[in-house]
Amino acid sequence: ALFLALRVALVPRRIGLLAVAALTVVYALLTGAEPPVVRATVMVLVVCLGVALARQPATLNSLAAGALVVLALNPHDLFRAGPQLSFLAVCVLAWTMPRVARWPRLDPLERLIAETRPWPTRLVWQAWLWTVRTVMVSTVIWLVMLPLVLVRFHVVAPIGIALHPLLILPVAVSLLAGFALLVTGWIAAPVAALLGWVCDAGLWVIERLVHIGEEIPGGHFYAAGPHEWWMVGTYGLLAIWVMLAGRRPSGRWSLAIAIAWVGLGFGAAAIDRPRNDQL
Repeated sequence: ALFLALRVALVPRRIGLLAVAALTVVYALLTGAEPPVVRATVMVLVVCLGVALARQPATLNSLAAGALVVLALNPHDLFRAGPQLSFLAVCVLAWTMPRVARWPRLDPLERLIAETRPWPTRLVWQAWLWTVRTVMVSTVIWLVMLPLVLVRFHVVAPIGIALHPLLILPVAVSLLAGFALLVTGWIAAPVAALLGWVCDAGLWVIERLVHIGEEIPGGHFYAAGPHEWWMVGTYGLLAIWVMLAGRRPSGRWSLAIAIAWVGLGFGAAAIDRPRNDQL
């Protein structure tokens, strides 16, 4: 958003990129430079450098650069749930988005027919496509993160899939308004007051949606998590499946392996009962 604003203001491209990079670093320091913030900051810096050099940044390589910086600052972050969730979510997002963006595959004739329809019809179709794609991405992220969430927090929250599309807009508004507030607060008090109200309204909407989702029956429930070895094995198998690309097992075999692995993990957890009656 900042880069777009600077380009509209006719700021030269490289100066705009430098301003984005500098302000992002300042923002990261203001917010305490937690691991997810450091990861995001490194990725922004890599993207800025790539655009400045007219090179296409590889998303997963940028994520790996963020991981190296986070681990260099504090190796213990490798074992904390927050950084694990943050990096896993972005990794899944980077892998899923390009594939979901190509859905549905329309042949040239269908695409031409779609482009000739009235603009209200096209607008509704685009809104429907965006909603379906968002739910698809949300579902994949939720499924991939479920083993980690189960092991660390022992909770299953399928309501998150439905909340995700509803939360995107208020989260974006709150982030942009809060960021603009930091930039303009010391220059124009009336503008800062308006931005503060917008940010507060966005946060209120987020909080209300989360509370509503929390109260929906079956929206979340607690469950015994599997063993740590099963979680590590799950992500190892998933990484192998992704890297195999064209040499993967067929859909039926992949599903059968997944079901067998889930059964093994939860079966082992059910058999491993406490040997005494102490809490």
